[in-house]
Amino acid sequence: MTTREKALATIVRIMSLRYLGEELSGSRITLLETLKKSAKSHKSDKESMLALLAIGQWFINFGMEESDEYAATETMLKTIVTDHKSDSVRAIALNVLGIANFISGVDFNDAVDVMRFISEKFFTSSTSAPISLLRQAFETYGFLLTVVIDGNLRLAEHTFDKVFKAHLDGLAADSVDLRVASAQNFALMHEALNTNTQDFEFDRQEELVATLQAIRQESAKRHGKRDTQAQ
Repeated sequence: MTTREKALATIVRIMSLRYLGEELSGSRITLLETLKKSAKSHKSDKESMLALLAIGQWFINFGMEESDEYAATETMLKTIVTDHKSDSVRAIALNVLGIANFISGVDFNDAVDVMRFISEKFFTSSTSAPISLLRQAFETYGFLLTVVIDGNLRLAEHTFDKVFKAHLDGLAADSVDLRVASAQNFALMHEALNTNTQDFEFDRQEELVATLQAIRQESAKRHGKRDTQAQ
């Protein structure tokens, strides 16, 4: 670890263990600007990841009243998610983007903006991304979906419908992580809409049921092969 990486690791550890709002209130903006410089640095991926984690902790500590700082930081985080060469750095930036938006976004429209960004970057047919990054995309999308559900349920339904196919693909993926992440979002949306409308069904419920049945049959085949081999 370099000296800067050690310092960043210490900041992350301290800020994750205790609330520093009052102690650093006078220098919080200076601290954030310093962290952003390290996050954008291409000297080492480790430095960028630690700086991003520290930025996430910064918003947890100070973000409730910092919508202006969120607006400036959002642009940087989106750039890292889009352009950074390291998928690990991109995944952490996407996670921090969700945290910062959840805490400091002005309202549910800010959440929708980030969800659209995620959709454009990761949920289109032409998108190719590693499993770890796609999983983070599903998780951050679902996290912010809770904000939109609380603010405007119909908008949440309309927004989710646009990524319905991407979530179906997630359910059918070979990766268990992707299946779980996409299933959680389906469950979240269904629970919210079912609470508002008894016996709710998605407009494309048949597609969802067919995908779930196919997964069940495939799982049964795999278990059957394992049982046969065990015998």
